[in-house]
Amino acid sequence: MEHAPSHERIINQADVLPAELSHDERLIKQGIEAAAQEERPIDDRTARYIAGQLHGGQVSALYSLASTGNIIEDTVYHELYEDLESHTPEVASWVEALRAYCQARPDKGPVRGWTEHAAILDRIDATRERARMLGGIAIAPELAEANEAPGKDHALNPDRLDELFGEPPDEEVGRADELGWFGLIVDHGTGGGTIISQDEQGFRYVWETANGEALDQRWQAILREYGTYEDSLVDLERRGLDARHERVGYACLACEEPIVEQANGLDRSTWTHQDGEPLCPVVDGTGYEPAKPGVWRDGEVVPLADEADGDDAHWRRTASLCGQLG
Repeated sequence: MEHAPSHERIINQADVLPAELSHDERLIKQGIEAAAQEERPIDDRTARYIAGQLHGGQVSALYSLASTGNIIEDTVYHELYEDLESHTPEVASWVEALRAYCQARPDKGPVRGWTEHAAILDRIDATRERARMLGGIAIAPELAEANEAPGKDHALNPDRLDELFGEPPDEEVGRADELGWFGLIVDHGTGGGTIISQDEQGFRYVWETANGEALDQRWQAILREYGTYEDSLVDLERRGLDARHERVGYACLACEEPIVEQANGLDRSTWTHQDGEPLCPVVDGTGYEPAKPGVWRDGEVVPLADEADGDDAHWRRTASLCGQLG
């Protein structure tokens, strides 16, 4: 049973996120927070949703960004800041996050699969929410008082909670860091049973019923959601591999970002990132040194030294990028 450390608490999933946030606003908030925690720009999907919220119509640069991933630099910055004074602090944080994203992204052109990739991630999120609602609401009807409405949430006795999670379930599926871990406990005396679950934050949930048919239907629904989730992950991985195979040009071996060759006299040159920064530092036997330059080949960045050796190395690299070599 793969559990995260438990916080010894049962909560209703509806209490986790503010009800007033729309789907897009919630996704943007989560995307910005994740980027801040990891000290990086927001991801493509968050940028797409921000641009979709801020654009002024189909002729705008922000619409172009939202629909295709294309960054029209001068225009998009103008659109981002033209009404900044009228924005709420929250929307102003969106503007800043999108500005940093646009400046940091090396390739400013349209992105293949831009909307499709976001749609897969949306499908994964929707699956996660449905799975949590199926197994993640603390409902214990048989513990309710006779005068309480059916379906009311209850905080279980800690001993009862430990008992449920302390023994191996009859069936289990998933991991806490995916859609959540779910366990099925069948009461062979009544025909009903219990579904227990635990999420990535360690919160634990219980759903119980004396109705065997209802129990089976709910468990099968959880299994279907996990099937949808796994299919989406396969689709996402396939699209990622396809995108890598389409990449061409020179790249840093460490970060795989585009690089350029800078002339340094008549016979020497150095490689830098597109912003002029040196290639990423890597550790060798004597300490740190810049990473080696590479070139995209069949979805991987390979060292230039593997592509060509000798006096004609530069010609061979240039020719290969132009499709003149097999």
